[in-house]
This record gives sequence, structure tokens and C-alpha cells, in this order.
Amino acid sequence: MWEQRFHLGNLIKVLEDFKNKKEAVALNKELSVIHEEISVIRDPKEMNDVKFKSISAKIYDLRNHYTGK
Repeated sequence: MWEQRFHLGNLIKVLEDFKNKKEAVALNKELSVIHEEISVIRDPKEMNDVKFKSISAKIYDLRNHYTGK
């Protein structure tokens, strides 16, 4: 998960090109929250259970929001 922060950052940058689309703005806002939480981790060894569960919960909620589960 820690390594995925680079890809998430790139996705956020791409979504910034769609500022006139409310769906893209909302998704970008939600992804940015996750990205910020991952980005404060400077080393994979810092990824403890508490941080992992917090980030995982945000990802799970976001996925469920967009898949309707």
C-alpha cells in the first residue's frame, strides 16, 4: 500500500484536469485525504497496524461508495 502512494498522486494530478466535473472534484477530494495519510509515512517500516487499518478503511468506504455496496 505504501508504494501505491506514487500512483495515487498521479491519479490525483490527472483528476485536477477535470475541475469542471463535480464527480471528479468529489473523487479527487476523497483520494487526496487517503494520499495525505499515506504520504506522511516516510518508510514502509512505519506502516503499522493502526495506520494500515485507517487507510484501508478509507479505501474500503470509497470503493463501496462508488460500487453501491
